[in-house]
Amino acid sequence: MRARLDGMSFAGTTADHYARYRRGYPPPVLDRLVDDLRIGPDATVLDLGCGTGLLTVPLGDRVRLAVGADPEPDMLRHAPRTPNTAWLVADDQDLPKLAKLFRPDAVTIAQALHLMDVDAVLTGAAELLQRGRLAIIANGIPLWQQDTEWSRVLLRHVRAQLGPTAGGGGCGTSEADRAAYQRKLAEHGYTDITTSAVSREHPITTDEIVGGLYSALDPELVNHNGFEQALRSELDALGPKTEQVTVHILAATAPQGAERAYSSSSTGRPSP
Repeated sequence: MRARLDGMSFAGTTADHYARYRRGYPPPVLDRLVDDLRIGPDATVLDLGCGTGLLTVPLGDRVRLAVGADPEPDMLRHAPRTPNTAWLVADDQDLPKLAKLFRPDAVTIAQALHLMDVDAVLTGAAELLQRGRLAIIANGIPLWQQDTEWSRVLLRHVRAQLGPTAGGGGCGTSEADRAAYQRKLAEHGYTDITTSAVSREHPITTDEIVGGLYSALDPELVNHNGFEQALRSELDALGPKTEQVTVHILAATAPQGAERAYSSSSTGRPSP
């Protein structure tokens, strides 16, 4: 879940909470993603908007190289230094520059496209990929927008501090958001568009709910006048809590771009 409240950045303590509390991607999701991208163990993948590497790291276990790119150095500071991974400070506007460095076989954007210029991303990724596959991943919906009692408690406390519209913005996770991304892919010439979903249910604790909130919102902005104490007390009173998470994968093949000047040894697949 890459989402934030009211324009917050992912620096400082927000990045710290992100690294500790954000949900990752279990093996069934990686199995589905690799199949949807149609890549093998020799592939190179760019994970754009990678955050702390929640997707990059498990991808590195399945491909030759997974490159995580994020504009926030504090997020990358938490990224594990694991085999088959590399890290770049870069954002969606840097895609033309990245095309001069390497040509990945696939690009992933996990819970981050809503923070980017969608048209710039799809244009830049098409040039970078040259018929490779792009996947847009939605890792469930934000903690404060779920159809559970504990989620409604969380949203009520947040709105009591920040106002009645806080937490109401889209994060690229809704059905309408995914449909809009699919239309954009078609408009930019992407083909062979596929959709898939993997669902799971797991327990969630009060610590994880509060920590997850602070991974999207600087605690200093909201944690005053007894906010956290009151929130924790009401959440604890609910007893055991569960979260239903559905990961949606929207994948497509990039249109043919400029002639590739790279060999198969540098890309993991034959040049066209």
